[in-house]
Amino acid sequence: MAIWTNIFEDILGRYGSDFEQFTSSDRDLVEVGNQILGISSENILVQRPEATGFNIYLPEHIEIPFGNSPFVSYTNYIAHTNHFSILLSDMENRNLIDSNNVALVPRASRFFWEREMEDRTGVRYEPVVESQVELSVFFILEARKDKPQNQASRIANYLRKYADKMSPECIDTEHAWEVPDFRAAPIPSIRQELCPLGNDRSDFETVIVNFKENRRAARILALRQRTKLDDWQHTESIIHYRLARFIASRHVGP
Repeated sequence: MAIWTNIFEDILGRYGSDFEQFTSSDRDLVEVGNQILGISSENILVQRPEATGFNIYLPEHIEIPFGNSPFVSYTNYIAHTNHFSILLSDMENRNLIDSNNVALVPRASRFFWEREMEDRTGVRYEPVVESQVELSVFFILEARKDKPQNQASRIANYLRKYADKMSPECIDTEHAWEVPDFRAAPIPSIRQELCPLGNDRSDFETVIVNFKENRRAARILALRQRTKLDDWQHTESIIHYRLARFIASRHVGP
């Protein structure tokens, strides 16, 4: 576990946990993101949003999230170094992963959620905007004879069981998320494993990934359930169903 702890603390030291600092060279993408979130420079919701959140990736980190590698990924706050270390040490001990096939990708995220408020007039919902730096752990799947054919589902099942705050077997409920950010590459073999046709009980869904690139090749990404944003490029992703519900709030349609 100490090895993983050193790795995650090194990543935190290099990139920090401050959203403004992380995005200091890509303020143009932040402005694009603010526009689709419908928020002002003061992070106040001022118009109908086109998305509930966005992610910004630095130029040196776009190859795996936007490339052709088969992967399953898990994301949490970049500062939760011990949380990541516990998970990956356990996965390694269970022979689920090989450290040589793990890629760590920091990203900036901004999103809004709705806080339920109650007063004399009844219940109302107040939008809350949050900005943070996160770390995505990409588990790259290998097509080798000595590797099981169901790598994607084995890793996904582990994450659902031990990295989902709502699971009774979650190994770190203090830092796991109620809306877990589990994603996977939308290639046919992974799609068949995680969301097979005719299975209405699958925990994963395919959604639209909208993205744009600035002059220095950093990228902004915004998820929608089914809608393609105008003037954006598009691809797909497989994500956990609770995240799929989150990206379509009362203010944002599918």
